[in-house]
Amino acid sequence: MKMMAQTFVRTSELICARWDEFDLEANRWTIPAERMKMKTPHIVALSRQTMEVLELLRDLSGSEELLFPGEQDRKKPMSNMTILKALERMGYKAG
Repeated sequence: MKMMAQTFVRTSELICARWDEFDLEANRWTIPAERMKMKTPHIVALSRQTMEVLELLRDLSGSEELLFPGEQDRKKPMSNMTILKALERMGYKAG
């Protein structure tokens, strides 16, 4: 959730993020066109704070392709309900 707030990407773009989309030397994340709503690649500049989050994530996801692998199937991203339920528990619920 911290990374969502720092990058302003949609939940689906974040949970499907792959390590090979990141250029950590250039502090840049390039989201491929096929994952974007407008079907054009999207380049996200990564702040120092986001780079720190990525360092922590690298320790957690290890050699996985995905930043946020699923619990049951590590080849699939975690459920978007994971983030939505966390927001709900924090008091952010629509309606």
